[in-house]
Amino acid sequence: MIQRIQTIFLFLSFAMGAILIFVNPIYAEYEYELNGINYQVVFQYWSTFGEEVQNGLMMFNYQWIHFVLLLGLSILTFTAIFLFRNPKIQIYLIIISTVFTGLLTFCLMYDFISFRSSQVIVNNKDLNAHIFWTVLITALNLLSIVAIQFDRRSIPQNYFASPKG
Repeated sequence: MIQRIQTIFLFLSFAMGAILIFVNPIYAEYEYELNGINYQVVFQYWSTFGEEVQNGLMMFNYQWIHFVLLLGLSILTFTAIFLFRNPKIQIYLIIISTVFTGLLTFCLMYDFISFRSSQVIVNNKDLNAHIFWTVLITALNLLSIVAIQFDRRSIPQNYFASPKG
């Protein structure tokens, strides 16, 4: 049951994290030359795919830290949805989820910058719009924190007390 607007924000944040896990979109592409051989590399959220153009040799590399961060932020935001009676813990989970999102963004940008500086780029296609998913997740998390703080001020404090029984 949707009781407050932060439930929608948290659900959207969870859904975007789940989409990034299952779809694994491309956020950067490169073509580069090394020792006279052309390569194409595609960066995805939790994997990297590369191909040697002339011979068709392929490589696939998992970025497990990215996967763990995506999974963590999705689980934390999903859990926070059901903690509406305990806003303090809900805010802590959202803050941790936002930190995971920030770490994920940092890791993605680090991979992008370090690869770009270490190779001779032939055709640099740079970043694409999928890198902004993490920015959108962060914005939704921050909006949910603001909504929770607003609810804490406007709803009587005895509402958040544990039910007696």
